[in-house]
Amino acid sequence: MAVGLFTTPLGERALAAMQQTFRIQHMVGVGISADDMATISGLLDRGSPEGDRSFNLAQYGTLTQSGGGEARTITSEEAGKRMGAPLLQLGNSTAPSYQPATTLTFNLNVKAVNRLLTRLGSITTLPAEADGKAIRLHIPDGIATEGTLSGKPVRLLQFGKPELSVEDGIDAATVREAVLGLPVLPDSLRTKLAAIGDWRSTLPVPARDGVTTSLRLGGHDAVMTADGRNRHLLWLDGDRMGLLSGEMKDFPTESTFQQAAEELIQP
Repeated sequence: MAVGLFTTPLGERALAAMQQTFRIQHMVGVGISADDMATISGLLDRGSPEGDRSFNLAQYGTLTQSGGGEARTITSEEAGKRMGAPLLQLGNSTAPSYQPATTLTFNLNVKAVNRLLTRLGSITTLPAEADGKAIRLHIPDGIATEGTLSGKPVRLLQFGKPELSVEDGIDAATVREAVLGLPVLPDSLRTKLAAIGDWRSTLPVPARDGVTTSLRLGGHDAVMTADGRNRHLLWLDGDRMGLLSGEMKDFPTESTFQQAAEELIQP
C-alpha cells in the first residue's frame, strides 16, 4: 500500500484553504516482523469480546476513484514532458510505460468507524463533525521502464511526490492517537510509529519481516527493503520519487544495490 499509493500536489488555493494537506518531505523504514503480523492476525481473529469477527469495509464509508486508466507505451520525449523534467535512464531501457494519475476519495461514516475503534479497544474516537468528510489520495502520473544497471536487470518507476489531504472536521492528530492506541497494534510496531516526530511530512515505509534500511542516496532520504527475492530502493528527489527493484541474486548485498542506484542518479 505504502509503495503503491502515491500522490502529488493539487495546486488549488481554495482547496488548500479548506483542507489539511500532508506533503512528504522525509521517509523512514518501519520493519514489521512475522511476530507483529501474527499478533495482529490473532487479535483480529478473536474479534470483539462478544465474538463478532465480521468486517464489512463498505459500512465505514464510500470510496470513489477518478482519473486513472490502463498503462500505455509512450516515447521517451513524451515521458519527460509528462514528468516535467528529464528522466533517469537505465541501460538497454525498454520504451517507457505511462501510468495515468488517479485520485481516490474516501468519505467517512463516523458512527461505523467509531464502533470499530471501540470494538478494537481504542479509547479515542472521531468527532461527529468528521462524518461524511473526505480523505483524498492523489496518485500521480508514473513512468515505468525496465533495463540494466551494472549489467543486471532492474525495473525503475519514477513518479510525483505523494500528497494526502483531509477536509476540515477530521483532526489528523486524533486519528493518529486512535490508531496508536489500538490494542491490536503490537507494542514494537506502536513504538516505531510513535517515534516518528515529524509525522505530518514523514512517510513510514513498511517492510516485510522487518528487513528495512534507512539511508541517504544522492543527499536525499531513501529506504531499502527486501522481500526474500527482490531488493527495493525508494528515494525522494525534489518533487519526484524513484523506486528501483532488482533481484537479490543479482545484488547479493545492500551495498551493491546502493552502489548501482548511486550510479543511476549521478548527473
